[in-house]
Amino acid sequence: MLWFVFPSYRGPLLIRGRRLDAPDVLRFERGKVPSTEMRIPAVGRGGYPQGQGQRDRASYTRLRAPGCYAYQIDGTSFSRVIVFTAATYPGP
Repeated sequence: MLWFVFPSYRGPLLIRGRRLDAPDVLRFERGKVPSTEMRIPAVGRGGYPQGQGQRDRASYTRLRAPGCYAYQIDGTSFSRVIVFTAATYPGP
């Protein structure tokens, strides 16, 4: 997953997610127990140079099973939800 941040928004982002149709979590990145959240720092912090207009971050989304999931994206003055369906690929 490649996350892009609008150049007009310069604050930090917190991205979390979960499954909506069953009790399960959505996780980010790698590791034996991947994180349940991902943060993108504000412009000028965490390695982003002051004045850089565009921010992006590549990440993994980790799911255990097909189903209905949602990301919640929180900024300092807004919150957005993106709902999606994860399905298995039936193969050739």
